[in-house]
Amino acid sequence: MSNDPVNKQREAAAPFWDGEPDSRPEHSPYASQVCAVYFQGNGPLHIPHALLHQSVELTSRSVATDCFSSSLRDLHLDDIDYNTGHVLIHFMTTGRYQCLKPQGETIMMRYASEFTTALRVYAAAQSFQLPSLRDLARREMIALGDRLSLPSLVDIMEESSLSLSTLPGIAAYVESRILAFAENITYPTSEKVLSEIGTPNTLSMVLLKAILLLQTSKVSLRDDSLRKEEPVEILRGLSDTGPIVKGKGSDVDQVMKEAEEQAAKRAEEKVAQEAEKAAAAAIAVAQRIAEAQATEAVHEEGEIACLLAKKARKGKLLKKDQERLSALEHNAAKRVEARAARDIAEAKTAHALSAPAADKVNLSLLWAARNGSEAMVKMLLDTGKVDHDAKDYIGWTPLSLAARNGHEAVVKMLLDTGKVDLDA
Repeated sequence: MSNDPVNKQREAAAPFWDGEPDSRPEHSPYASQVCAVYFQGNGPLHIPHALLHQSVELTSRSVATDCFSSSLRDLHLDDIDYNTGHVLIHFMTTGRYQCLKPQGETIMMRYASEFTTALRVYAAAQSFQLPSLRDLARREMIALGDRLSLPSLVDIMEESSLSLSTLPGIAAYVESRILAFAENITYPTSEKVLSEIGTPNTLSMVLLKAILLLQTSKVSLRDDSLRKEEPVEILRGLSDTGPIVKGKGSDVDQVMKEAEEQAAKRAEEKVAQEAEKAAAAAIAVAQRIAEAQATEAVHEEGEIACLLAKKARKGKLLKKDQERLSALEHNAAKRVEARAARDIAEAKTAHALSAPAADKVNLSLLWAARNGSEAMVKMLLDTGKVDHDAKDYIGWTPLSLAARNGHEAVVKMLLDTGKVDLDA
């Protein structure tokens, strides 16, 4: 080790002494062009274009904008509001979660505003495949949601119009809040929540009130201690001082994570099923082609036999017949080669059908790229489980298959991922 004080400082400051991989960029993303991002017409917010590559979806949208817009530096995200956009841009620049100062006359209104932003950020992170941002948004939701009453939470969910079928983590969070409420109901909390609900003006509030009345009716009216006890807020967030029940945040976080993992597993299973269908379809197509070729082969082999017999009788063939015989014999040789290649391909396909899901996914990507199936290519790429440079039995990659067959849209989709080896 050098005795130079400067070198000593550098060595002391060097990271990754424990063998962790160095994830620092080789080239500064801040040297790339600046992209102006508009959110529902508001903005723009500015970010180095290279930082958008953290999300395949954002990169794809940016490329599409470059193709169809007069400006190469603008990106319009009309499905994302400005407050959510700030969190998104700040995260992709710094790796941290930060929202704008929430608006509202009261502290509870500001909590509701901030929770709404976290909810939308969670949905955006899911859509843009930014799992780290989704984790941060989940924690914000839990921390802020603990300060909101259940009726306030239901109101926010109603107004958000989010599809819970695509956001299992949020669905699990709402479910856990309702279950916690139902399990810990007391007369004081019942009276307070009923007062807050008042006359229900949405179906969700009608159902919440019905649950409340049903659970309250199960509490024994003969237990005078329930009426005399100090009003303890069992339901999280009913007081303005913050959550009363402690140690529950980690439980809710785990429930949401499990819901997300189960959804991801179902998505993988669906992709595997689609892969099997695609592989079966590929085999069926190959079989039909083989049958047609076999019929043609029988016809041509019969013609070859006739020409050879004619040559045997006459000693030689006319020029026209000789050219035809040469062409037929060339076709026969090609069929032998094709049959050998097909046997190898069918063996590989049969092996893939009994192989792990990853191999099936790669097989499906090759098939989809070859046939120009844009929807299936996108679905497979979105899983993040495919090998972008997977090869078929003769060494063709998804990119080369799509290019060879003239499927320009599929070629663009593959290139947009930034994960294709052009020399593969």
